[in-house]
Amino acid sequence: MGIVTAFPIQTLALPIVLAGQDIIGQARTGTGKTLAFGIPILQQLSQFPASRPSAPSALVVVPTRELASQVADDLRTAGSGQGARVLTVYGGRAYEPQIEALRATVRTTSMVMLIIIFASMFSHVIALIGAPTALFNAVVAMHLPRWAFFAMIFLVLLVIAYALEELSVMIIILPILFPLVTGLGFDPIWFGIIMVVWLEIGLITPPVGLNLFVIQGLMPGTTARDVAFGTTPYVILMIVLVVLLFVFPDIALWLPRHMTGVRS
Repeated sequence: MGIVTAFPIQTLALPIVLAGQDIIGQARTGTGKTLAFGIPILQQLSQFPASRPSAPSALVVVPTRELASQVADDLRTAGSGQGARVLTVYGGRAYEPQIEALRATVRTTSMVMLIIIFASMFSHVIALIGAPTALFNAVVAMHLPRWAFFAMIFLVLLVIAYALEELSVMIIILPILFPLVTGLGFDPIWFGIIMVVWLEIGLITPPVGLNLFVIQGLMPGTTARDVAFGTTPYVILMIVLVVLLFVFPDIALWLPRHMTGVRS
């Protein structure tokens, strides 16, 4: 194998193991531990051959696919003189696709974090200029019924959720809508629940539905159009759920009221 000088771990481990003693050890990558623990395996195979030539005689378990390939090559080379046969069994993904996925994750996460940072700055500016108060006064002056106000708010939310990531929508919109909603007599817990459900629709609808991309990635060969059509029944069900929560608020408020002991 071209090895002239033994690694320290080989010098320490081989005499112990070849003498028939068990050993547990660890070493960093590239310090020769494969042959330090592998040569004793090959030695045992030569001294105690299997009862059947085709039967497995030893099992080596390693944590990664790349390490499995490396260890198998080293053992195959070291045992070539004894006719040892090495079979490599592994699953999962190769190293390169994992690194590419990590890079893509960093890019996406960085973009989302930048959106959240600027959305937070925007919400502070909106609060400083008094936009929530002005909006509340304008809505009150319109004398809209509750259902019309409700429909108008969530139509705006749905349009925004199509274009932005949901957490960013909440950071941008809540400083404006929350004082308005509570000022008009809506329960804040009820509104929060409905808002989360409504924004979830944006996660499964194009063009920025993050869950659509996840599903498409899990189903190779599936087009974005197929995934979008497949989520349509769930979008309809979530819209029905929001309508039910509006008509029957106790669906959302029964559990919080019983947990806090508040009755209305």
